[in-house]
Amino acid sequence: MFRFGELFGIEPRWDRFLLGQIEGCRARHERLGLPQKYLDGLDDLLRDAATLIPLNAPTVILTGEYIPENFC
Repeated sequence: MFRFGELFGIEPRWDRFLLGQIEGCRARHERLGLPQKYLDGLDDLLRDAATLIPLNAPTVILTGEYIPENFC
């Protein structure tokens, strides 16, 4: 069995990362010029995202490239 060791302490944790993505999504897409027809329904999608995507998923390593740039 693989032991995470120091990797386990790398931030952000999944739940904080995901909630931050959801919170900043609308502003990011407005800034990038997403057409209004897509922005109109975005709040409903974002509200549902927090309940549809598991925030308590098991800890895993999501990259196969173990280079310093992936840990910044």
